[in-house]
Amino acid sequence: MKYFILSCFKHGYTVRYSTLYHLLTGKKTASVLVYGYFYAVLDYFKLFPKLDESQFNQYIMELSRNQLLQLNEQHVTITPKGLDLLTSSGYKQLELSHLSSLTYHRLDNRFWQRLVLTTQVYSEQAYGHTMYLPVETSPFRLVVFKKWYQSQNKMTAIAFRDELVSLMSTIGELESYILVSQFSGHKHTGQTMTQLASELETTQLAVYLEFKNRLHQLLTLITKNQINFPVLTNILTDEASYLPVDTVDKTAEIYQRTQSLSDIAKIRGLRESTISDHLIELAISSNQESDILKIYPFGHLDELNHFSKETVVDCRNWDYQQLRQKINGLSFNEFRLYQIKQIKEGKYGE
Repeated sequence: MKYFILSCFKHGYTVRYSTLYHLLTGKKTASVLVYGYFYAVLDYFKLFPKLDESQFNQYIMELSRNQLLQLNEQHVTITPKGLDLLTSSGYKQLELSHLSSLTYHRLDNRFWQRLVLTTQVYSEQAYGHTMYLPVETSPFRLVVFKKWYQSQNKMTAIAFRDELVSLMSTIGELESYILVSQFSGHKHTGQTMTQLASELETTQLAVYLEFKNRLHQLLTLITKNQINFPVLTNILTDEASYLPVDTVDKTAEIYQRTQSLSDIAKIRGLRESTISDHLIELAISSNQESDILKIYPFGHLDELNHFSKETVVDCRNWDYQQLRQKINGLSFNEFRLYQIKQIKEGKYGE
């Protein structure tokens, strides 16, 4: 775990290490999300919701004692020795290119539990078995599944099987193994993370990270190819319907009608600062088609563009108070959104 934490500082900037802890455990504030976006660790959001803070701090201190991190009060910078370790042949850096925890952290585990249960039920059904212990133990989730199951027709089981086979084939036989091996069915019990780690001769952490990586790949494939996966899309939609409505999504809907912070705050009954935080999250998480920055009314765009061209300082290190002295009336919200805009466009200022 400590080397995974070390890898989160490979960007080379001096940063507050407690913010990384808040990101890994899922503290969803604008400052935490901006940190994740600025330093390319946003995909790790809420990967470890139960990570103990004292244990995390011990990892930081140990990395510092081993001269892999340079510690300065509450801030750390990775050292040349730390970078060398991450690039050495003795350290296996996992390729987690499909991980997207900010997008899927509310739904991924729920969907996976449903997928495992559905696989078991249809497998037992194929053999005419009705007396077995379901892999799901939550009474509520069993009721939710039963309601969905009873609404399906006889062809759903076949379609579900075909879609799942097609999906895993798209991911790849070796790549999907960490998912498929956890499925249970008729006279077959899926493996645990511990068993997989032993079989693959790796750590449970590596198995967990690769599992999340492939699960998010699976979710992305379903979301982008709903026509090809109607049953899996239906399951995903059904699970999502039980989630509380995200307050940021409500702000996004209103933002399409008006870009006034005060108007949105009045409609939502929230503070303007809260709406500002919502816009920052939306700017970070939105894709090219739904990017709110396209319609955000920058009031000082020319001045900000001029400053960006003149400065040699990386935009992630800009100081709001200093910049406000140069640009009269610049709000913190506009300042932060412009930084995000610059990074999205690959204009870091150096």
